[in-house]
Amino acid sequence: MYASRVLYGFALLSLAVPVQAATYTFTTINFGSFNTQANGINDSGQIVGSYFGPGGSVMHGFRYDSGTLTTIDVPGSRTTNDRGINNAGQIVGSYFGQGGTHGFLDNAGTFLTIDAPNASSTDAYDVNNAGQVVGTYLGPGTEAAANRHGFLRSADGISTIDVPGRAGFTGTMAINDSGQIVGNYSGADNRNHGYVANAGTYTTIDVPGAVGSSANGINNAGLIVGTYTDAQSHSHGFLDDAGNFTTIDIPGAINSFVNGINDAGQIVGYYTDPAFQSHAFLATPGNAPPPAGAPEPGSLTILGAGVLALGGLLVIRRGRGI
Repeated sequence: MYASRVLYGFALLSLAVPVQAATYTFTTINFGSFNTQANGINDSGQIVGSYFGPGGSVMHGFRYDSGTLTTIDVPGSRTTNDRGINNAGQIVGSYFGQGGTHGFLDNAGTFLTIDAPNASSTDAYDVNNAGQVVGTYLGPGTEAAANRHGFLRSADGISTIDVPGRAGFTGTMAINDSGQIVGNYSGADNRNHGYVANAGTYTTIDVPGAVGSSANGINNAGLIVGTYTDAQSHSHGFLDDAGNFTTIDIPGAINSFVNGINDAGQIVGYYTDPAFQSHAFLATPGNAPPPAGAPEPGSLTILGAGVLALGGLLVIRRGRGI
């Protein structure tokens, strides 16, 4: 059943966020012939994502495991996008088939369709080790942004997630084992903002100096990753460690997008090259080697540059409503 929303009020905090730097080993992962994206990673280093087949006409899901790349498509679907994976190897994502776009849960090859009640389309983005699934759905009747909502699927059913005070959509992107949820929403300022929801409290996540931010992944230590847009409309990945922000940019990329993080701090996403082709990547922190069997072209040890000056960070505390 759908949950009601309760507004608890808000607090404005000014935080001094120092510039951060981190060293990563970047490994490019290409699968198929056209545009590969990595969306999620579990603690065993299994990665899921999507790629396009010949000609770029059909999207397929994939799992990368110890050097082996396997297509994971929902049977009978026209397109599949694998988005999240937990430590048991359960995969969630979305597919386009009869009746439109649906979410799915893949449990060792058994596929379960996930549709939010009364939704015209549903996308599942992440699954935690308790089997809770989060994602986004579009309500019936209109494509308007305000009709797009987040959801949580648990043993009690499917509950709607809407950031209180949002001016448009709410997107729900990831959940950890403590039930902390991250995503994005549109505000009254016509900008996109990230958020984390924790035990009934919503906190806005804005990368300092960015014109838009989205929180896309969270691990069990509470480390948050996502993507922000700068004033020149370029996209960059970020790591948020308790309010300390680090930019994650792939060397030579035009744009970088970060989608997931595991408990070892490994980060996945994708980047676009000067020819505007998309390539998946794995970023391993420190000087640790990439996993055995990692595909080439391979590894670059590079600096993840620190971010921007900060005047203040808006922190909004509100009821989660679920």
